[in-house]
Amino acid sequence: MLFEHLSGESDEAIYAMVGFALRNTLSDYGTVARGICEVDERGLLKRVVEHTAIAKVGDHAVSTLPDGSEQELTGDEWVSMNMWGFFPSMLQYLEDGFVEFLRENVTVPKSEYFLPAVVDGLINRGVARTKVLRSLDEWFGVTYQEDKPHVIKSIQQLIDKGLYPSSLWE
Repeated sequence: MLFEHLSGESDEAIYAMVGFALRNTLSDYGTVARGICEVDERGLLKRVVEHTAIAKVGDHAVSTLPDGSEQELTGDEWVSMNMWGFFPSMLQYLEDGFVEFLRENVTVPKSEYFLPAVVDGLINRGVARTKVLRSLDEWFGVTYQEDKPHVIKSIQQLIDKGLYPSSLWE
């Protein structure tokens, strides 16, 4: 999806992001961080808000906010998994933002420079637009050690179906 978008897009100010349904990105073993996206009727990203403590609760999820309050989530929200497609113009924005980030967070060892926050800032300033390419695929990764068996099984299933190579190095 990203390749098609980037190779067909002539406007360097229209980036892309592959969005996933939140329910397809959660771990059974603890909280995850996800950028929850607000998408307009044209499929463009209006806003992305980083949630750093989302827990799976039955068929939905709950985000614990920095102030300790909780926000109920349906699981149908579109989220960023940092699968972005940018043009070279993005590099200067990232560098400028990183310098500012370091200036503000030099004494905060656990601070993170969240890519979705950079994109959100560019959208708010009207500098760039981001097309949300929607994927219904299940995301899987090792956030917790207990996730590993599921990831191994899922990758093997993709290999068995011929959707993924048995070796990346051949």
